Amino acid sequence: MSNGRNSPCPCGSGLKYKKCCLGKPIKPRTTSVTVDMGESVEIKAFGYSSTGNIVIIGKDGNPLQHASGRVERSYPREKGPKILSRVNLTKESQLLADMDRALLQFDTIFAIDSNTREIRGHRVSIAAIVLCKWLRKGEIPLIGFSPTQAIEFRDIDCHPDLLAWKHFLIRLKEHPDFSRIGKVALVADSHLGDLARIESHDQPIIDEFFLPSWASIVYATDSAKDRVANILLREADSNATNLLRQIENGDWREESQEPFFDHGCYFRVWEF
Repeated sequence: MSNGRNSPCPCGSGLKYKKCCLGKPIKPRTTSVTVDMGESVEIKAFGYSSTGNIVIIGKDGNPLQHASGRVERSYPREKGPKILSRVNLTKESQLLADMDRALLQFDTIFAIDSNTREIRGHRVSIAAIVLCKWLRKGEIPLIGFSPTQAIEFRDIDCHPDLLAWKHFLIRLKEHPDFSRIGKVALVADSHLGDLARIESHDQPIIDEFFLPSWASIVYATDSAKDRVANILLREADSNATNLLRQIENGDWREESQEPFFDHGCYFRVWEF
């Protein structure tokens, strides 16, 4: 089916097709699902159920239970595939080839992204956080999202993303409504090569701080805008950029909470 010039662009930008992707070359997208069965098994067949789940059939004709999995979207390039998003699937979650529906395993989703700029002799980093909640699950899921807070770092001696993950997760655990937050996904766009070890708790996020058991990290980039994780990451990136611009122009409010101290710098948490 072709898209009308005045129809909403299928990339999800919210713009009309003629004002967005019309005429632009489209890179082919590949979705792959990797499954770990936990042990050596003989597979007879695999396919899709009526609800879109991947079903793996053993040699005895019965469905097999996976131990873990991963769904990933990418496009090819000369130096290797460009990963656009990646979601890990637990034993309890359904095997899905749909990147958006793979997020249904989480109760609450946060996207966090940091940008850094030299401002008046200081290296200022802003990590902006976007909260995403399910308004409806089921056959046709519906989400709502909004910026919630930002963390400001100055002159830190480590990667701002890692420090932001650490302190955001600490603050989240201390939130009065934490018991209602449920299973958390943290959408981020850095340290892709370390995420498997961080997820398996073989490597701390930073210092001696490990990823909590109630949280998982979903990888996404802001170079795509046609899936939920990418849209949320783009929103966080945009908010971080805008806050840095306000700080640089002296427009950002100076009142704040008491600053904290970690990794050689003071940092503050701003509420939207």
